Amino acid sequence: MTDQETTQKQKELLDALGAAQIARAYLRSVKSMLGGVEIQNIRLEEIQISEDEQLWLVTLGFDRTLDEDEALVPNQTRREYKIFEIDANTRKVKSMKIRVV
Repeated sequence: MTDQETTQKQKELLDALGAAQIARAYLRSVKSMLGGVEIQNIRLEEIQISEDEQLWLVTLGFDRTLDEDEALVPNQTRREYKIFEIDANTRKVKSMKIRVV
């Protein structure tokens, strides 16, 4: 691998990391709109750039505390996943969708 290829790979890694950080910050900022439930153990599950390199597709997984009427035991959690589309140029979240596993 040439130095130029290495530099390009490092740049892509930084861009991917930045996209993941944007997705995580966005998820935390809309937490109150998700029912005000506790969100824990946020993890990066998948990340991909679109073929035209205009969008980052970031999947985050997290544990969500179930409401009392949903839970079988106190403080029961469920793993949920969200896909974020992030504009590679503006760094803005374009969408957040439910990821069904």
